[in-house]
Amino acid sequence: MLSNDHRQQLLDFATRVSRVSPTNPWTLDPTLKFASFVTMCETLANFGANKTDLLLGMQSALQDSVYAENWYLSQQALLVLYPQLPQCTTKDATKLPPWITNLISGLEGDSQPSNLQHMFTVIVTHVDILHPYRAALLPWIVNALSRCLINTSSSAQQDTRKLSLEVAGIVIKWDVEASVYKQPPKRQGSSSNLVSESPSRTPSPDARLTGKNRETLLNFLIISACSAQEAQPEKDSSPTCLELLEKVLAPNLWNSNSLSVARFDKLLQQVPTEVVSGHTYQNFCNALRILKLILGVLPVTTGLNQIVRIRSGLMRVSMCQHTDVMAAFKDLLHLLLSKFPFASNERSNSQSEVDVFYRHIVQSVEQIFTGFERPNASLYSLKPGLNILEVIEQNNNAQLMDQHLPGIMKTLQRLQKEHLLLSNNQEANYQPSENPTIVNILIKILNVSYRIALRADNQHRKPYVESLTKLAEKTNSSKLLCTIGVIASQALLERKTAMYPPKERAIVFNKVMLNFDRRFSKDQSITKLYDILLKIYQAKDANSDVTAKLEVSFMLGLRSSITKYREQFFQIYNSPVSTSSLHGRLDYCFNDRYTKWDTSKETFWVKHCLDTVLAGAIMKAPICPAFGVFRLPPLIPPPMTRPTATQESRRLARKAYEVFDEHENFLAMLRNITGESIIVPLRALCHVSCDLAYSLWVNTFPLFWQCIDEEERMSVGACLLQLLGQDYHTEQAHVRPNNVHALLTGFNRCVHPMPGPAPPLLYHLAKTHNLWHTGIAILRAQGLKLESHGDKVVDGKIDPIQDAMGDLYLHLGEVDTWFGLWRLRAKLTGSAKALAYEQQGFWEQAQIQYEDAMKQAVMHGVRDAEFRLWEDHWIKCAERLGQFDILLKFGDDTKNQDVMVKAAWKLKN
Repeated sequence: MLSNDHRQQLLDFATRVSRVSPTNPWTLDPTLKFASFVTMCETLANFGANKTDLLLGMQSALQDSVYAENWYLSQQALLVLYPQLPQCTTKDATKLPPWITNLISGLEGDSQPSNLQHMFTVIVTHVDILHPYRAALLPWIVNALSRCLINTSSSAQQDTRKLSLEVAGIVIKWDVEASVYKQPPKRQGSSSNLVSESPSRTPSPDARLTGKNRETLLNFLIISACSAQEAQPEKDSSPTCLELLEKVLAPNLWNSNSLSVARFDKLLQQVPTEVVSGHTYQNFCNALRILKLILGVLPVTTGLNQIVRIRSGLMRVSMCQHTDVMAAFKDLLHLLLSKFPFASNERSNSQSEVDVFYRHIVQSVEQIFTGFERPNASLYSLKPGLNILEVIEQNNNAQLMDQHLPGIMKTLQRLQKEHLLLSNNQEANYQPSENPTIVNILIKILNVSYRIALRADNQHRKPYVESLTKLAEKTNSSKLLCTIGVIASQALLERKTAMYPPKERAIVFNKVMLNFDRRFSKDQSITKLYDILLKIYQAKDANSDVTAKLEVSFMLGLRSSITKYREQFFQIYNSPVSTSSLHGRLDYCFNDRYTKWDTSKETFWVKHCLDTVLAGAIMKAPICPAFGVFRLPPLIPPPMTRPTATQESRRLARKAYEVFDEHENFLAMLRNITGESIIVPLRALCHVSCDLAYSLWVNTFPLFWQCIDEEERMSVGACLLQLLGQDYHTEQAHVRPNNVHALLTGFNRCVHPMPGPAPPLLYHLAKTHNLWHTGIAILRAQGLKLESHGDKVVDGKIDPIQDAMGDLYLHLGEVDTWFGLWRLRAKLTGSAKALAYEQQGFWEQAQIQYEDAMKQAVMHGVRDAEFRLWEDHWIKCAERLGQFDILLKFGDDTKNQDVMVKAAWKLKN
């Protein structure tokens, strides 16, 4: 460490260097001079030397420095010096300390800009030291702030803006502290002084700004906010200015009504209506935000007078197409309409002038929509008008809104056509992108015009509904679809809404959901529509008519890929049978009165039936495997020689005990497994894989069928037959697996089958859905059952079962099986002979036998099935033999047009 003598020598050396003298060679270099100041300040600060005169002298010298190249050295010295200055006190407590007096002199009007920066840096850095003397410093600091922007160049303003705003924040903080101070009772004999007798952190009423100083501070902040030059957002200081303005204009600080906003009119009239590249719009945005703050604190009467003064500027800025300017004007207009509402019956002059301003705004909006009717009109020209209408609608000003409905509807129809045309072109070129500008404008128009359409008559409302329906069905924008869904849901939730009937509202919402499911099945924004749909169904006073018409949308939610929403929709679907038996759940799935599967005709909806049945299982019941399933196989030791038999038997015994212990632990684990551990994952997996759901259904449906009694089987069977007869099953004819496959295959595996489908229906299903062998098996089982009950059809008569089986065999190419079936079925021996000849390819002999059989038909009685067989196959034999002249005559006699046409074509007649 340095000794006291060395410290004094170091201090003396630095003092000599800093003195200005013609004979002192050190003063020729200013850098050495200010470096010596830094050395002296560091020495006094570190070694605690009490040099009052020296400290005050250095403060004055450093504050008066004007050398720009040594500015940072002088600032460093000042920052080190100021913590030592509070020891420089005076004996007279009523006077300010000399170092405070020096600071005030540095803030006076003749100070240079660089000196002000010194002072501001000291204030910001050592605010705690200056806090006890804030009452004396506030007026000088505020005056210095006002000169900071006037006396500096634009580049200097850029550098000192942040520092001056920090000083303004300190001033406002001191003013807020003083505003909450409560004056204590005065003691007897006390007198008020200029400064407090004992400086402390306690707020003082003397630290409050005067009205003039507060106006000066307000002007400084307004000029700072409205003269921003920074193009980079991270360097923009306007948010800080606005935050400080909010504090200054707070009710506990601002009590004056003398605010004037006329200065903003000239600035706002300079706003370009169209977006110009390179132009700074931040100043206009800040001016609008400041106007909002000022008009918010002014009384209504004063505010009305101020609005009249800036009416021209507001009219100009209302047409600006810049996004930030429109957002700021939107907030301002919202304040104006809420605080100074449109009142056409008001008689005061100020209110009338404001109403005129509102009417001019409305007229400008009307001109915007009229101008958009031109062929080359820009989409961006609509933004200001829609921005204004959105604010007017939010404030429920029907008088200003309703007159724009015709123009809005024309614009909506034009944009709808352009958007759909663009969507079709993109789909044709496989371009899924969308035009964000036209989509955003369409969304705004739909939202703004919704309430207007509610108040309009049917003639003006019809274009809105038509556009909404077309967009819901054909748009390729997920964002626009969500908006249309929200609008349609509002119409569904508001029962008193008379915009269009409930059925049409449901149609629009269903189209939105179908379009969304078709185009954006993996888009997470569909969750918003799911929430709306759940809200409609979960409402306590849910309208059954509305929910019935929303069945299409509900089924989309029921098969959603998002597990959380699928479970919520299933709870609603399952709620009617939550306590029902197995018969009740099967009847709920198959009965057309409860569930209409035509809304899901293109999907494998059998998995929902399986989900419904499995949900009724007792989840807490333990798993009971079949007897002997987990029994271990017998342990048969391998053949061993006598010397190794003992060792090998011991090893096998140890291995057997290990197997027994492992199997015992496995059985103990199974005792803790309940039905929930298996059923819940299976239900979830069935929604992931349709093949798994199909396999599980065809294997479990026979078990379900066996668990219900005979009467319940008849009831469920009747519903299932009616369900199989629906024509919408053809939508899934070429899908594997499909619903008809699952239902018929599961039914075919039942031990106690019900009366099956009618043979014509079964033939149609087997042929259409490629269920040939399943259909033949069911038909054969029906025939055997009739035969066992003695209800077999007499040979030769028309038998639907036999006819259907024969046709299925023919379609499968099983010709020999078909011949064998008919030879067993034929009544006359001639029929059997003819079929035998035809099967072997003896067409002439077969034709003769068919002719003989038809002659004998009169003697034995006409057999409908056999007579039809003879006629068809006689024609087939004639075709094979080339007897088309005979066929032409036969067709003419029997009026058989098909035979006549074919024979005439062969004969070239």
